[in-house]
Amino acid sequence: MRKNLPITNQEIEIPANAVLISCTDTKGRISYVSLDFAHISGFSEREMVGESHNLIRHPAVPPEVFREMWETIKRGNPWSGVIKNRAKSGDYYWVDATITPVMSEGVVSGYMSVRKKATQKQIKRAEILFDDLRDTKSFFWKLKAGIRTLLKKLGISGRIFLYVSFAFVPLLSANFEWIRNGLFFYPFLVLFVGRSEYFFW
Repeated sequence: MRKNLPITNQEIEIPANAVLISCTDTKGRISYVSLDFAHISGFSEREMVGESHNLIRHPAVPPEVFREMWETIKRGNPWSGVIKNRAKSGDYYWVDATITPVMSEGVVSGYMSVRKKATQKQIKRAEILFDDLRDTKSFFWKLKAGIRTLLKKLGISGRIFLYVSFAFVPLLSANFEWIRNGLFFYPFLVLFVGRSEYFFW
């Protein structure tokens, strides 16, 4: 992201029927922008094509959001989330974005992003989660992120093994305190956290 670009507290209102579309190569360089995207961002098509998509990145969005996004789409999976973007003027606008990998002979050859106006409810949730990401002391976020990373590496068979270990091994040991304390249901929470989509989107 360019460090010398202006930032204001003025929000740009996106029309309900506007659809902001862009296409990039695998490095994030823009190859196509829709008229709505150019109009809302304040950049012309000529200014945007060939530039990195982080041209519109807003500094209020934690880097972890984009790290998760790139990890997801590089694997060939679509990513959805709510993002705060920066316009050329320095004003900002919120979008509900979906980024889809473009495949060519089974290999990711680029990405297409389709964005529309985010709802107030989505924006509020995103702001709360952004605050959690910026709070390095947020235990819950660290726990959730750690579990998600672990489960991604383990896969479904690993998740099943974890569930068996957490839920059934204590039963074999006659450790019924797990059930009385409600910890029997913890593995279900682990599986849920591992499956849930990264919200930002």
